[in-house]
Amino acid sequence: MVTPDIFAIIRFCIDMGCVAAFAMSGVLAARAAQAELDIFGVVVVAVVTAIGGGTLRDVLLDVPVFWLEDTSFIYCPIIAGLAGFVLIAGRVHPKIDLMVNVLDAIGLAYFSVLGADKALRIGMGPVTAVLMGLMTGICGGMMRDTYTRQVPFVMRKNGEMYATATLAGCIVVVAVPGTMGLWAGGLLCLILRLCAIRWKIKLPSVNW
Repeated sequence: MVTPDIFAIIRFCIDMGCVAAFAMSGVLAARAAQAELDIFGVVVVAVVTAIGGGTLRDVLLDVPVFWLEDTSFIYCPIIAGLAGFVLIAGRVHPKIDLMVNVLDAIGLAYFSVLGADKALRIGMGPVTAVLMGLMTGICGGMMRDTYTRQVPFVMRKNGEMYATATLAGCIVVVAVPGTMGLWAGGLLCLILRLCAIRWKIKLPSVNW
């Protein structure tokens, strides 16, 4: 039987693992853009990628910002950013890159559906909840790309499906109430994102 203490430990480990994956994905994106960053810049990009979306969500919902209540959400991406600077900032490791992208997909699904659920639990309507979930998942990456002078990945024609997977998952959370909706929405988002990574699935784009 899983006691509340064990459940809290499991939840903490999942939270930190997903935050670290977001942070490392920020380092990968900065490396891909060949952004001229020192170690401080790499850590800032990692932190912004990891917590930017959730921060914006909480500000708009007028609730306490999550990392002000639990500073682990700040320490974790700082450590992950430092690790990324040492391990991957200056070199390409295909297996590590793939692992980070897969973990990022898990984090995307996890935090997006929780963002939508958070909005629902404080009384927001379905459209607002979907937007808050979408914002939680993608806005950190959009901030990262803005800082490194790129077109945001979620809008890029050569970027695999990302925001669409998030949107689909959040819609399921709103449409299917309770825990079932969280699981179904999270799994849908994860499956769509992993399929996009595996088969390079992209939305139709414009050439001009």
